[in-house]
Amino acid sequence: LPISGAGEWSGHSFLWEAYKAWRSRCVSTVTQDSEAERRHALRREQAEARRAERDRLIERNRLINNQNDHERLAGYLDFHRAFDAAPVEDGTFPYVLKKKISDGFGKLNIRRVLDWDRSFSCRSEPVLAIPLTHLDGRYDGKIVSWQRINASGGKFQTAAVPGYEYSGACFVIGSLRDAKRVCVTEGLATGMSIWLAERKRFDAVIVAVSANNMMPVVEQLADVYEAVKVWLALDNDQLSAQKGKGNTGVLAGLEIMRRFPGVVCT
Repeated sequence: LPISGAGEWSGHSFLWEAYKAWRSRCVSTVTQDSEAERRHALRREQAEARRAERDRLIERNRLINNQNDHERLAGYLDFHRAFDAAPVEDGTFPYVLKKKISDGFGKLNIRRVLDWDRSFSCRSEPVLAIPLTHLDGRYDGKIVSWQRINASGGKFQTAAVPGYEYSGACFVIGSLRDAKRVCVTEGLATGMSIWLAERKRFDAVIVAVSANNMMPVVEQLADVYEAVKVWLALDNDQLSAQKGKGNTGVLAGLEIMRRFPGVVCT
């Protein structure tokens, strides 16, 4: 007799419930695997997109750099042709007259060049072009750059050309052949003034065109002209120091003297 209150057991129901539980587990596993694959595919797609964007930016920068290099080289060649065709400065340029250094010109390879503004204005103005070369003979003594000074005293540097190193390039007043004493200065006006006033004291004056370029110039002197005694003529910009902008010339000189104890400041 059946027990009162007890449920009835059915083999068919049992198998059906077992089947549904198994199917639920299978579907859940398949669903989880599919979701993992979808996330993996999404990450792979995102990584490929990032890689493609990096490659695009690298190629874009390469093209821009190539274009900039081409423009700098074209500008260098254009200015070189203009420099070669220009007359040697005779000392009547407004900046030269203002600085009262006219007597030093006439024999120096400094020229008055008509310089074109390559911006939209397309204007031209005469500039004093100072050719810069290296003392150690690198690049076979070729001009690597020019400092340009306009009539009002504005100073500009021609853009660096690929393959030519600007650091250490300078302009020599006088001669380094058999030189015993030389003076290194920042600017042309200072260098020419020293040359005119101290020609018997120095065999040559070297214009580095900037305080930060004086160290590379002195390094070349120490390497190539070991017996030469070197003096530094520094720009002591006290007004700049008072404004908290530093005194680049004096700091450069101190650094040079620390490295080369034989160098003297004048």
